[in-house]
Amino acid sequence: DILEYSYLHLDKVAHMFLYFGLGIFLHLTFRNSDNRILQKYAAVLAIFIGILYGISDEIHQMYVPGRTSSIHDLYADGIGVTIAQIVFVRLLLMALQKRKKEKKEANQDEI
Repeated sequence: DILEYSYLHLDKVAHMFLYFGLGIFLHLTFRNSDNRILQKYAAVLAIFIGILYGISDEIHQMYVPGRTSSIHDLYADGIGVTIAQIVFVRLLLMALQKRKKEKKEANQDEI
């Protein structure tokens, strides 16, 4: 079960949470850019850059004494940054739906 796995692999859970945070910051950075392309593809770019950073981190660890590189860490990194985008996009969609509903109700009140 997932709780048992999490307990046995706390480092993977830590990777997911840290990369979740990185994913949020990357998304906000792209979303608030002046570049329209970066804004439009913020979620995709955040996943891509987050995974590239995870790859570079694992490569770096191969050369650090006492550290090991792990494909499983990279999977956890990718999952964390991807879940961040799913949550972020879902929250954006919910906010847009709410705004649209409020605007529709305001227009009906004017009639």
